[in-house]
Amino acid sequence: GFLNKAGNKGGVAASFYVAGLSICAVSCHLAAHDDKVSKRNQDYHDIVRKSDFFGFETIETEEERATSSILTHDVVFWLGDMNYRIDLPVETVMEYIKAKDWNTLRIHDQLNKSRLQRQAFEDFNEGTINFAPTFKLEPNGASYLMNEEGTGLKRNPAWCDRVLWKSSDADCVTLLDYRSFPSILSSDHRPVLGIFEMKVKQSTLVKPVTQSPQLSASVHHVKLGVVSSNASIRKKISLINPGRVPTRFMLVAPNIPPWLSVSYPGNDRPTSVLQAGASLDVTLTVMGSEKVSSPELSAILQFKVENGDDVYVTLAGYVQGDCFGKSLVSLTRNNLIIPHELWRFGDALLSDLDNSGRRALDRSGLFTEGASPRDIDEVKHCISFGLRIPPEIHPRAISSCLLAFLHSLQVPVIPPEFETQWLRHHDRITSAAEAKSILVGAPSAHRSALLYLAGLLSEIPAVRDALGGGGGNGARGRRSPSSTAPDPRSAEEAERIVEAVARAVFRERKGGATVAEAKAKERLVRLCVEDCLEENYELVI
Repeated sequence: GFLNKAGNKGGVAASFYVAGLSICAVSCHLAAHDDKVSKRNQDYHDIVRKSDFFGFETIETEEERATSSILTHDVVFWLGDMNYRIDLPVETVMEYIKAKDWNTLRIHDQLNKSRLQRQAFEDFNEGTINFAPTFKLEPNGASYLMNEEGTGLKRNPAWCDRVLWKSSDADCVTLLDYRSFPSILSSDHRPVLGIFEMKVKQSTLVKPVTQSPQLSASVHHVKLGVVSSNASIRKKISLINPGRVPTRFMLVAPNIPPWLSVSYPGNDRPTSVLQAGASLDVTLTVMGSEKVSSPELSAILQFKVENGDDVYVTLAGYVQGDCFGKSLVSLTRNNLIIPHELWRFGDALLSDLDNSGRRALDRSGLFTEGASPRDIDEVKHCISFGLRIPPEIHPRAISSCLLAFLHSLQVPVIPPEFETQWLRHHDRITSAAEAKSILVGAPSAHRSALLYLAGLLSEIPAVRDALGGGGGNGARGRRSPSSTAPDPRSAEEAERIVEAVARAVFRERKGGATVAEAKAKERLVRLCVEDCLEENYELVI
């Protein structure tokens, strides 16, 4: 505390009613430092115990009794610098931050542990944290703060700043958005925002009679969803004057990001006037390709009201990356031999997504069965921006998205002129080396992509078993004549996988080639996979 005399930890609580719903809002600052978990938990209980809105002797009605303490309210919002840390070494925390592995960090978060162990905040809810730890960063900088010697971080990064809530009715409160604002740099903390929707009985709301200017918005939070990088979307909201006098207002222009256009009648003038009882439509145009520097779209619009309360509208969404529909050559940059996006697909399929001990490639249905469009869009977004694919996404969505990526290429993995050469000479080719010689004149990005895809397929158990791996998980090398014949089901699945990938690398629509041509194209993929198995080709992830 101040001069070791005055405390600077504790909380402030406010109690009020909205349409017959008792609400308590608590702001707190709990004990600091990594090892003070018990003190933080005790701070929570002290705030709850000491917050007495009426005093026991003065309670006269059931209404007062229902709001006499924090936890007796219908709804409680609890926010602030709670100072809970992450129980991992700083080097490990930074590795997970770099990988955007928020799920693992959440598991080791002290507040989550305290809630699960019912030591504090046991009945409170929190939105899923999908943003970087908000403490301790450089004020007016973008990096975590170094110590004075410059030898390491001053503090272990942590989610100190939180927004929690509890409700006596589970359907009463809905979290609309939970995010941080890494672009606000004035403090060593980054602000955290929670936007909620509450259900109240509208019949109990009484409109106050006032002569002051008023302005309200039809919605205060606009969900933009996923915006394509080469397209724009439009959203409409309404501004309403519910008062009895005209309202003069203006849109605060500096808050508008370059990817957003806001238009309404009269916004070309410095200020606009909305008559009592009137409304106007506001058009929000989001341009996915306009100076978007990150996948996250976030903005707060401020309508400043003259002699009245300002109106704020938040916008949130994501811009879809543009790796689809490009060429392999343009995507292969920074001295890479294959596009980073293709590498990310391989990395995801070779990873244990849900900590079950099995790789995604060990699941059935890859490349042969579809997935939900929503999961495929999520994978597309993560691949485009280098984000970690959520563990709940089924691996089939990854393989389906990979096929879509290959089909979308401006020039297929096997360019048309080399497809012609292959179809003309394939029946005289007996080895992978001869097959690859057909592609000698193709750009290196195309040759490397074909090899990488073949290596990826060689890791699938059914393909490995059918085309020469044998021996179960991890076995490599061509099957000897004495090896057990592959399971017919594996052979059938491998054939369908090779067929799907061959259509993708040649960018052939199903049914778009003769049976003989289709088999010839599948043979090229099969030869490359067998070559990977024979040469013990290892994918680098």
